[in-house]
Amino acid sequence: MKKWFAALCLLPVATVAMGETAFEKTMYTSCTTEGTFKEIQQLILQQNGQYSVEQTCRCLASRVAAQPGMVTAMASGDTQSLAHRRAMLQIYQQTFACSAEAATRALKALK
Repeated sequence: MKKWFAALCLLPVATVAMGETAFEKTMYTSCTTEGTFKEIQQLILQQNGQYSVEQTCRCLASRVAAQPGMVTAMASGDTQSLAHRRAMLQIYQQTFACSAEAATRALKALK
């Protein structure tokens, strides 16, 4: 997961500047290819639970892209700015929320 957050900080400004849709797509792609939820996936599968990488990454990408000011904060490139630090904390917050949703879905599906 740390690798994904580092990659997120390096998103090209041009991609982010395209708007929320491009930002959301970039986040989704990065999430699925970097294994953002690898740990939660392993934990759920160890309990014979159902897990969907696509669904969990879609949750994260859509929630993060919907945060006001997210695209601008990430496009600034100033990783020390207050806006960027807030954006990163919002990303962490949504990562945990989507992990919890994945665990809840697995729990409901467990029979």
